[in-house]
Amino acid sequence: MLRILEAEFSYTKNGLMLSYLIAIVFLIAALMWDFVDVFGFTTHTTINYFIFMGILGSESDKEKRTRLYASLPVLRRTLPMIYVGLYHAGMVILWIVFLMIGDDHISARTVWGLLSLNGFILSLIVMFIIHTHLGFFDTKLYKRGIYALILFVIAAMTTLHYFGTFARLMGLLTRQLSMPSGAIVLNVLALTLSYWSIVLFTRRKSYLA
Repeated sequence: MLRILEAEFSYTKNGLMLSYLIAIVFLIAALMWDFVDVFGFTTHTTINYFIFMGILGSESDKEKRTRLYASLPVLRRTLPMIYVGLYHAGMVILWIVFLMIGDDHISARTVWGLLSLNGFILSLIVMFIIHTHLGFFDTKLYKRGIYALILFVIAAMTTLHYFGTFARLMGLLTRQLSMPSGAIVLNVLALTLSYWSIVLFTRRKSYLA
């Protein structure tokens, strides 16, 4: 398992180095000129993270190694999720460095907020992975469901904004994210989605795009 993981990192090392280099350069610039707070810095690393994972995901699904992952024992099927977690852990380390060296005041709300953000980012990226897996089942019901969900989200946000409750709702969610309950819920959600991502991957009808 370790050798396969090492091979995966070796395969993507150039992209990884570029991604981390961009984040580190921004970290140094932010510390020197103090133009963002810790959450501004996490926003940058998150964008960087999603761009890299998007490129990596689109490319890796065209490779035959996806068949290899599906044929591995159950524990080893978690390799793609372990890869995602380790890459993201490197970005979290940069968050901690910024928080320790920067001028931001370290408080319990800040720590819980960062933990919540960690769970949210992992949940979101795994949802995209799940979406990719479900697409290989090629069911009309799933495709219609995606369109219905998008329309529902747009309609719900428009309605909330029209009645002036969207800002209050976002404020409530923001307060929850800076509390232990929000951090726990989001990180448990990330773990649950990761499990279902592995289950769906192994049940896909095809392993090549």
